[in-house]
Amino acid sequence: MCHEINGKETEKLEFVPKIMKTSQTTVDEIINYHSCKRQSENFKNNVEVDVEDTDSGAYNESDEKNCDGEKKLPLFVEMTVSVLKRCIHFLPSKNREQKLLVLAILQEGLLILEAWENELLPIVHAIWSPFVNRFAETTDHLLVNRSFGLLCVLAQTAKDFIRSRTLKHVLLPLCQVLTKSSIESKKKDRVSSYRFTQLFKLQKELLSNMGDLVVHLNLQEREIEQVLTAAAPYLSSLQPLPLQESCVNLFYKLSGVNQGAVWLKLLCMWSPIQQLNLPADGLQTVKVTERNVDHQEFKKNVEEILHFLDIRS
Repeated sequence: MCHEINGKETEKLEFVPKIMKTSQTTVDEIINYHSCKRQSENFKNNVEVDVEDTDSGAYNESDEKNCDGEKKLPLFVEMTVSVLKRCIHFLPSKNREQKLLVLAILQEGLLILEAWENELLPIVHAIWSPFVNRFAETTDHLLVNRSFGLLCVLAQTAKDFIRSRTLKHVLLPLCQVLTKSSIESKKKDRVSSYRFTQLFKLQKELLSNMGDLVVHLNLQEREIEQVLTAAAPYLSSLQPLPLQESCVNLFYKLSGVNQGAVWLKLLCMWSPIQQLNLPADGLQTVKVTERNVDHQEFKKNVEEILHFLDIRS
C-alpha cells in the first residue's frame, strides 16, 4: 500500500512540471500577443499623425514666404542648388573620373532647375568658365561627348544667356571635331570595329543633337553654314550608315530653320542640273557644280534631302 501511494505521488510530482511548463508557455503567448497588439496600435497612431503633419505641412507657394516677403523655394530646389554649387568646384579637376561624374550630375541638375530661372542662371554663369575648357581636350572623346551633352542642356535651359558665349568659345571647336574625324570614319564599313570606338559615338552624338543646339540658341545663317560645312562630309556613301542617317536628319532639322542655306549647300556638293533656269531675262546664268566622279559619293543622300525639300516647298 505504501508502495502504491509513493508511486502515485511520484506520478503527480512528474506531472506538475508539465502543467507548469504548459501554463508558462500560454502566459508567454498571451503576453506576446498583447505586446504585438500594443505595438500595432502605436504604429497606426504614428502613421495617422505623420499623415496629418504631412498634409498640414505641405508646400504651398501662396502661403510660404521668407522674411523679405518672397516665396520660399521648394526643398528639392534648394537641395539641387546646393549640390550643383559644390559640384562646380570639381569641374577643373585633373581626375578624369571626377570630371565625367560632375558633368553627368550637372546635366541632370540643370534640368531640375529649368523652371527656376533665378536659381538656374547664376549656376550657369559659374559653370561656364571651367566648363568651356573641356572642349579643348579634343583627344578625350568621351569627355568631349559628355561636355557636349551638358552644352545641349545649357542651351535648352538657358538659351540666349549662353548664345554669344557658345558662338565665341564652343561652336568652332565642335565643328573642327566633326571635320577632322570625318577622315577617320571614311570607308569604315559595318564589319569594322570602328563603330565601338568613343570617336564614333562622339560623331553620332554631335550629328544627332547639333540641330537642337542650333534651334535652342537661335543661330543665324552664318553659324548654320558653319555647321552644314562641318557635317557635309557625312553625306558621303563611304561613311558608316548610322552617321549618314544622323547627318541626313541634321539637314532635315536645319532646313526647318533656314531652307535656303541647306539647299545651296547641297547644290554645291552635288547637283542634278548643271545650271539654274533663269527666272527672268537679263539675269546672268548661274553655273552649278559640275557632276564629277569625286562628288558621286554624295548623290544618294543629297537627292534624298532635295526630294524632301521639294515636298516641303
